[in-house]
Amino acid sequence: MPIITTSLKELSPDRAIYKNFFEDYGVKTPIQRALFIGKCAIPLYKSFSKIMPDIPSFVYSTKPLQKIVNEKAIVRFGTHPYPSLENFEISMELKSWLNKTKGDTAVFVSGGSSSLLFLPEKKCFAEELIKVEEKLLSKRIPIKKLNFVRMAISQLRGGGVAELIQPYNFFGFVWCDMEPKDFKFVGSAPLGGIEIDFKKEAEKILEKNRIQIPFEINRTKMKSLPDGSFIYKLADGMKLCQLVEKGIGEIGVNRKIIKIKEGTSSINAAEIIFSESQKIKRPSVLIGNGEFLENIIKGGRGGRCSHLAANVAKLFHKKKKWFFAALATDGVDGSGDGGAFIHSEEKLDISEIEKAIANFNTANYFRKRGLFFERKPTRNNLRDLWVLTLE
Repeated sequence: MPIITTSLKELSPDRAIYKNFFEDYGVKTPIQRALFIGKCAIPLYKSFSKIMPDIPSFVYSTKPLQKIVNEKAIVRFGTHPYPSLENFEISMELKSWLNKTKGDTAVFVSGGSSSLLFLPEKKCFAEELIKVEEKLLSKRIPIKKLNFVRMAISQLRGGGVAELIQPYNFFGFVWCDMEPKDFKFVGSAPLGGIEIDFKKEAEKILEKNRIQIPFEINRTKMKSLPDGSFIYKLADGMKLCQLVEKGIGEIGVNRKIIKIKEGTSSINAAEIIFSESQKIKRPSVLIGNGEFLENIIKGGRGGRCSHLAANVAKLFHKKKKWFFAALATDGVDGSGDGGAFIHSEEKLDISEIEKAIANFNTANYFRKRGLFFERKPTRNNLRDLWVLTLE
């Protein structure tokens, strides 16, 4: 675990922005305003303000609140994972700020931005659309597909923030909680840069899930990026895996990163992990990341990490000398804790594990046994990380 802790500290948003940051990324014009959105907004802003303390900024993060003392910054906190009327009001304020202020803009986007950037065309639609997003989040829909619907129903998603910044340039930096190749989709693509008709995609998903929205979708394709604007990826979960792998390699242990396809269920992910464990010579460590899907049952207490750990335990319970841990890098594993761990020395009652999985109550299963990571927002967000140690 010290290697994981060290890797998370090394790949931390509060270390992201340094003295020559903008020059290194090719920013050729002065930054005149800055916007920070998502779970990592606070540490990214703190890092930024050490270098450029006098730039007017709008900082919009997820709760719980965290104090920032800087008269140049507007700081707001919204709800996550579900949007709210509070988020609607803050999004209105953000839109107004972008319209009133001027100049080339640095924009930092991180996971959790989708729920924050909630701005339907009319406020009267807001309550119904909150329910729509709640329904979609409860289903086993890959985040990329879910974001197509989110883009279609909010003015600030799907390139909406970029449109408000124009005619000025923007310099986008993404702290990615999705697959590395999909980094522009983080936050439901507020800066655009994606050539796709998200209206068609959204309509397919809504129809498939038998969900109706109270208006016809008008938003469709994103505008192309202005010549002087760009979107870069600052960090992602694979980079975190590579840091962990490097740390394990430095102590001379065999290790391997396992890539599991986006949209895989936790049951299937556990099966892949088990299969890979049979192919590698012990002692070894397998490492991976991702957010594996489950249908959420209200009333249960659990999350992706605890569900994955429970499914791994089912498959490994007859094996010897193994340890498995899954942790949410943002410190919040759904309705559960910060993650869970399990090992071969633990006496496992498979019927209890199966019951916990069926009732979406895996966090309670691990908590009762002391096999959990404390729930605490980290202000980081690089997808869930899992590690399997085979002695």
